[in-house]
Amino acid sequence: MIHYESAAGYVRTADLKDCLELGLTMRPEDEQEIRSTNDLGYSLPAILAFNIAASTQAFTAVDRETGKIINMFGVAPVGNGAGSVWMHGSDQMLKHRISVARQTRHFADLLHRDYDILTNWADLRNKVHINWLRWLGFRFLRVSTTFSNDGSPFVEFFRKGNLACAIQSQRRSSLPV
Repeated sequence: MIHYESAAGYVRTADLKDCLELGLTMRPEDEQEIRSTNDLGYSLPAILAFNIAASTQAFTAVDRETGKIINMFGVAPVGNGAGSVWMHGSDQMLKHRISVARQTRHFADLLHRDYDILTNWADLRNKVHINWLRWLGFRFLRVSTTFSNDGSPFVEFFRKGNLACAIQSQRRSSLPV
């Protein structure tokens, strides 16, 4: 099912076959983030499949011209009205950064229909994700090296649904480091 369309591409419900393609084309920074929190030796497609299975909503953005996956993203329940958001992308994300920015703002608002709070942890080394989160109006809570299995610094972030507009005015705030 297609949920969003633009001249550059479209967003549809994620499918398990998407995990194979993105597992082979994932941005190195996104793979590094996954490997820093998963030391069980699972393949990238298996981890993506787990993300889809755990999520109440999971999507795949596709380049209209090439048919290649731009990114996959979704949200999984963590309790108390909160959802854990996730996104992993291919090198197509940089090519489509404006479209990605537009469509993810729409989808962040959509995810708030089911979850009052969107939250997770992000690898501070993954500058694309940190800037994307800031642009979407997420707030950064704390930095920890214990979240990762290799001592890499991760930052906890959140966005509250009914405060999203107010938070966006503060999106250029600095990280608590």
